[in-house]
Amino acid sequence: MSALIVQTLGISLVALLVLVALERRGWRGLGFLQRLALVILLVYPALVWLPKWHVLPAVSAAGETVATPSHGAGGWLLAIWLTGVLAHAGRLVLAMAKLARWKNAAGSLTDENDRTLAAECAGALGLRRPVDVRIGGHPGGAAACGVWRPVVLLPREWTGWSVETKRAVLLHELGHHASRDPLWRMVSLTVAAVYWFNPLVWWLAARLQSQAEFACDARVVGCGFRVDRYAHILCDLASRAPATAMGMATPGGLEQRVRMLQRPRGAAAPLLLGAAAVVLGACALGVAVLRPGRIAATTDAPPAPAASVYTPEEIGTRQSADPFPAD
Repeated sequence: MSALIVQTLGISLVALLVLVALERRGWRGLGFLQRLALVILLVYPALVWLPKWHVLPAVSAAGETVATPSHGAGGWLLAIWLTGVLAHAGRLVLAMAKLARWKNAAGSLTDENDRTLAAECAGALGLRRPVDVRIGGHPGGAAACGVWRPVVLLPREWTGWSVETKRAVLLHELGHHASRDPLWRMVSLTVAAVYWFNPLVWWLAARLQSQAEFACDARVVGCGFRVDRYAHILCDLASRAPATAMGMATPGGLEQRVRMLQRPRGAAAPLLLGAAAVVLGACALGVAVLRPGRIAATTDAPPAPAASVYTPEEIGTRQSADPFPAD
């Protein structure tokens, strides 16, 4: 268990360094790498069962290969880890149950103009899956949720919004479903529950959600919205969405999102993203299968002879013998 903790810390550190290095170059579209890093961490416990390759095999004095000893973690460490996993998994289940209640309490859109607007926004984003747009049922703002049955939850205040605001909200929330962000949100929360002790995993999960919001904001602007008008709508609708949903405007990252809208960035080259993905994959595979060996210490001293057992008669004879028989 202790080895798994150290190994996953190393993998998440490499992912963090790669992402920070690319973000400083002003590139966007790094959500792919963040998703890849989380998937690698999710499947990594299965990778440790792969055959191990010793870089420097340990050899004994007789020339025999000696396996490097493995150090298992104590049962107390496993118990602490399982306790943390169960606690975070319980929080996740409660959040999903609350979201399910909100979905069941919400009603379908009844206004024909609203349904037409939702269909137009879905067509502008190229959505092929049907998305159920519902209104009411929760106290928060608009949110995208549902992994297998995509749903957009709209607040009760929807009926008093302008057409411009409604269009911006629908484009943003439907954009989350176009990128399957609710699915990746669940993946990130699951990985964070498994590696609750790793702050770098929590950073990756939070960064993935931020990148999803940036991407949806860019989609809305790409559909013809002026940056200043859309930023104004974001500030007006800032609210807190449920943990398992993708809300349009959360106060925590609102300022950064407005700044990102005013400072567009170029997309990273596919070749660069591919190289970064190879680095992450190679790092995880190397940590899983490579093991350092050691050379067993040898000595030139001859082996000690086996101890002999003497009878009392033999001992007496040896003691009474003449030490100088030639005299």
